[in-house]
Amino acid sequence: MAPPLVHLKASFGAFVVACCFLYSAQVDRLPPSPAAHANFAVTAAGPRDVVADLLVNLTTAQKVGQLLQVDIRKLFDGGDDWNNGGSPKLNKARVAEYAKLGIGSFFNTPFDGRTQVQAPTAANWRAILHDIHTIYAEHHAVPFVYGIDTIHGANYIQDATLFPQPLAAASSFNVDLVYRMGQVAAKDTLAAGIPWVFSPVLGIAAQPKWSRACMKHFIGYSNPTSGNDRADSVISDFELVNYYAPSFLAAVHQGRVKSAMETYSSVNGEPVIASHKLLVELLRNDMGFHGLLVSDDDEVYRLVSEHHVAANETDALLMVFNQTSLDMNMVPAKHIADKLTARLVAQGRVSEQRMDDSVRRILQLKHDIGLLDKNQSRFVPVTAVGSAADQRDAKAAADESIILLENAPKLPVDAVSPKFTLPIEDPQANVFVTGPLADSKAFLCGGWSIFWQGTDNSTLIPHGVSVRDALNHTFAYVRYAEGVDTTGHVIGNRTA
Repeated sequence: MAPPLVHLKASFGAFVVACCFLYSAQVDRLPPSPAAHANFAVTAAGPRDVVADLLVNLTTAQKVGQLLQVDIRKLFDGGDDWNNGGSPKLNKARVAEYAKLGIGSFFNTPFDGRTQVQAPTAANWRAILHDIHTIYAEHHAVPFVYGIDTIHGANYIQDATLFPQPLAAASSFNVDLVYRMGQVAAKDTLAAGIPWVFSPVLGIAAQPKWSRACMKHFIGYSNPTSGNDRADSVISDFELVNYYAPSFLAAVHQGRVKSAMETYSSVNGEPVIASHKLLVELLRNDMGFHGLLVSDDDEVYRLVSEHHVAANETDALLMVFNQTSLDMNMVPAKHIADKLTARLVAQGRVSEQRMDDSVRRILQLKHDIGLLDKNQSRFVPVTAVGSAADQRDAKAAADESIILLENAPKLPVDAVSPKFTLPIEDPQANVFVTGPLADSKAFLCGGWSIFWQGTDNSTLIPHGVSVRDALNHTFAYVRYAEGVDTTGHVIGNRTA
């Protein structure tokens, strides 16, 4: 038997706290949703009464719907292969179907990354979400909450200011700039009508191959033993509590974080998604986290397909409901999760109380961010996206995140007053540039830039210049050779 986890003592990290504020009630809220109508905009004495009033009037089917978070691409014609040349076509009949089921949340972007088109503007996003909210209101459904990955700025919103990736931002060691990065990302995401972001990533960067610096991913995801994504992590309880947990603990205690996402991986052979030890004892009991806990994409059913610890989807749901405190099941589509969950509750294999606990936390989050309040009118205007001030902050963060690995003295070395390679002060100097990222704005932005995996199409990045172009504007003689492609294959030594 593994030793019990000790009760944790708060260790407050400024970087962690700075990035968590989007979940707090202090941020500007959305304009009133059309779905915040009389059925759900309950004016009670306090937030607990609002949630209790809602919960007691929901049917089992409506409660099950609240537990599901569905990929928004399922609401557009074409599904996973959607491609309409940049003009999203919302299938309103399908939205009505989901509204009748009471699906509680949607996530992702309509663009799947294979469609090389611009991201939606903040106004586009607002129009899409307004249409969905309106259909939900027509069917008297509980307002849905929309979640999205906002990793280094509002990366799925056209013209939003992109900051350095979290790992680079941390390299600046400038807490004020990182805090400002979080503020700008929150502002731009809210301007698009989206109240919930899946960030910051709080895993410590222990695995050199692991490049990513909600409160996610809980816990141990950042140190897979093999270095491969979603692989098993081998971490002692001492290391888990003393090294991996403090950033999450700071978010809970000082950041007052309202939601968390569990991880894809397993820790010491046990899938986190099915771990009572990690998702109940550590997260809920020791850390005192009382907010909404959402799975990563399709992770519940990966207990069958990847972790191989559940025989089928029914077994997977039973493990998660009865062993953990997971609230919301992020699924690519509603699939059969709604029917399976309702059947398990009807059979008594999942208790009504267990379901109510999760629905209560989901409704509480919706109340906290104003989705249930028809009088809530504060919002961020779409014109606030991509401001000059935001761009200045992003440039400052990029400047301060640069790490100089070596600055060798020029040959021959003057022992008394050596001259170093950098900075290059002579505009007539010969400069040689190499590497596949040097001539690409798209690659410099990395993942979570317009698309999940980023893009290799620099025309989709309308602002900024590549490293090569910047040097060409600065020095008279610049020669460039790509050398290798992004997979490491040699492509020749031609220079241009």
